[in-house]
Amino acid sequence: MAGIEECKALCDDKKFLAVLDVARGNLGMQSRLAHDPLTADPIRRHRFIGLVVRKDKSGEYKLGTIGTDAWDGRECFQNGLVCTWQDIFQEAAIVAAAPPSYRLTSIMGRTTVHDCKQLSRKTQTPVFLIGTGMDALKSVFYCDENTFKRFK
Repeated sequence: MAGIEECKALCDDKKFLAVLDVARGNLGMQSRLAHDPLTADPIRRHRFIGLVVRKDKSGEYKLGTIGTDAWDGRECFQNGLVCTWQDIFQEAAIVAAAPPSYRLTSIMGRTTVHDCKQLSRKTQTPVFLIGTGMDALKSVFYCDENTFKRFK
């Protein structure tokens, strides 16, 4: 964690790290449910799912809605049976989970790194990318506009 200079503010914040662990657990569970034969979800299957971490006025971190749209730079707020879309802009962080088919080499591949940097540039928000695949299960990567480094 100390090796990522760009992440110093977030990576040293114990409250954020606790929320990041909760987000990792939630996203991992949703990814497993989407790919399990009994609970298969064709919308979330084989796609990046993610959520937004916001900091409220009192300094507490709050988790947003889990969905496939966070990887596109927007978030769905339920409004009855329809979504109200809001663009993600200058939030505390975006946490995204790669599908289980993405191995460690796929996550660190040129396309995923480029997409992650583009998302960070578009939203002006740091991105934490977690692995859910076999050899990437406990991997967390930090990404901003110029950096893509392994966090854990």
